[in-house]
Amino acid sequence: RPSLSHLHTATTRQLKRVTRMADPPTDEPVVAAGAAAEGNEEEVPPPRPETPMSLPIVSLIQAAQRQNGLRHNDFQRYRQYCTRKLRRLRKGLHFVHGKSSRFQKKTIELEKVVTDVRFLQLLLFQTERAWGAAMHLKQLAEAEPAEPRARFHAVARLRKAVKHANLLQQFAAEEGVCDERAQLETQAYAAWISATTHFELSEWEAAMKKYMEAKLIYDNLRKASDPEASEQFAQRVEEIDSPLRFCAYKVKGSNADVSELRALQSQAKHASMDMLQSKLDAVLAQSQSQTASELSEISWLGHTVPVEKDTVRAKIVEIRRKEADLDQSKSTEDSERLLEAYDSLFADYNELIAIVDRDLEKVVASAQSVQSQKSEEAIVNLQFLKSFVTFHSLGRTVDRNYLMIDDFRKSFASGSKTSADEVVRLYEILTQSLVGFRDIDILQEDGPEIAQFKEAEIAFAKAFRCFYVAESYLSKATLPQLRKALALYDRTRSRCMEARAQLTSCSSNPRSKDLIGEIDELLATIKGQQLSTRASFFLQQHKAEQGEAAASSNEPLVDCLDQFVDKPAERPLTHFPPDFKPVPCKPLFWDLAAYHVETPDLSARTTQQSAVSSVLGAIGGSLGGWWGSKKQ
Repeated sequence: RPSLSHLHTATTRQLKRVTRMADPPTDEPVVAAGAAAEGNEEEVPPPRPETPMSLPIVSLIQAAQRQNGLRHNDFQRYRQYCTRKLRRLRKGLHFVHGKSSRFQKKTIELEKVVTDVRFLQLLLFQTERAWGAAMHLKQLAEAEPAEPRARFHAVARLRKAVKHANLLQQFAAEEGVCDERAQLETQAYAAWISATTHFELSEWEAAMKKYMEAKLIYDNLRKASDPEASEQFAQRVEEIDSPLRFCAYKVKGSNADVSELRALQSQAKHASMDMLQSKLDAVLAQSQSQTASELSEISWLGHTVPVEKDTVRAKIVEIRRKEADLDQSKSTEDSERLLEAYDSLFADYNELIAIVDRDLEKVVASAQSVQSQKSEEAIVNLQFLKSFVTFHSLGRTVDRNYLMIDDFRKSFASGSKTSADEVVRLYEILTQSLVGFRDIDILQEDGPEIAQFKEAEIAFAKAFRCFYVAESYLSKATLPQLRKALALYDRTRSRCMEARAQLTSCSSNPRSKDLIGEIDELLATIKGQQLSTRASFFLQQHKAEQGEAAASSNEPLVDCLDQFVDKPAERPLTHFPPDFKPVPCKPLFWDLAAYHVETPDLSARTTQQSAVSSVLGAIGGSLGGWWGSKKQ
């Protein structure tokens, strides 16, 4: 690795060769308060630290951004963190702005900086706070385009960030204050902040010059650092590369290629590239509007219809652009990103179909009241346009299903957690998508070859589905399931032969050869799976027979009284402990006859007895009065 002193000298020379351009007034160096007053008095040089201070800016800000919201583009949370960080630094340095009751602004001077590196960190996090606030305001401005004050405020905060970054660079560049690595990092950081401000102000040449300066310094630091720091500097270089290319595109003007913008748009993934993303969207929208104005008609299956509505034109252009990007990135991107691209594409297809349906309903409603040749032509054209969009949407759906099936088949073959039932479900979805082509009437009339190939694809999907249904039975490995698997393998073979015959008749389609090759591989796989399944079936059957024989050899003698037993001493006499047998419980008796017995009428006897008892009571009462009564 080159030494830092050599790196500093080489970087300075390279920067001198970069074309100098005028910086905005905000980029002028800020003179710290407390400088020597003008006059004839001699300036006393401030003291210098014993050893130059180190300030790893990139590692500091990357760690702070990762841990405080920028993983999710939460710039407000990051700005609040920077505010708390500044307060902790000021308290630790006893450098607060006066007491709570009275505010006294304190400015950072060189005499303070040489005593503690935390003064440089104050300037660094003041810059980060201003930048984070600007990015948060930028998000608010994009969410509410009708309110321009947020954008003006964001520009003001970016200018404040440039002021702090230039002051940080000025202090770090003083002789003996910081080491050479810190000087280079502060210079690159200040250039990046300045370039971000120029970018927002659409000053493309000045932004490109500052981006080139920052990229050159970070690239040289990457070469002279340890592996961990080198990776951090490489990430900064990668972040700078996309906005730098966009500035170069804008500088070129009308001679620029739109494909470069699409490549940049796919790379704008980092949190610091949100500003670039908004610029890219605006430029691409302008380019698409120009392309949409050139689209006047579409041709398909020998028919040509005009496209009159501007929204339909713009949506068709957008869909074609996304399809071209998707086809280009199939060999480079992973399946997850491709599926996200498919989802975005299907959203546009659904929106386009909805627009065409609304237009078709309006034309049909107007044609019912007033019939004319013009309205009939409009209905035919819109129906053709709907069939055209539906056909291509189903085609992309089938492509997406094949992509998912390939991933699941690879996962299933590698022995991962993917089950055969999941693959079966995907083939069912693929079959449903292919059946959807039957509903397109114009395809059956004017595209018989395409319809025939889609029928062959349906047979292809059913053959593979049958195969994976058989595979799902093998996971249970019981005799009934193995019998079903063998029967399904035979069914799969017959379906493969049918699909192969249909695909052979569609030899004009370039994809038929690939599908025939997959069917041949499947037939070879079926042959091996049948042999292994038969072997497993006979093995399971043999084990079952052995188990039955072993169970009969341990049967007690009491159950084999009518059989000849070779070695009765080796068998038990009876079951022990004895088996449980059902015993009848004590019955419950219910007197149901009592409700049906009619009792005799005894009311006459009851009345006679009551009369006799009343007479006897009266006689007893009178006699008792004569012989005396009980005293209370």
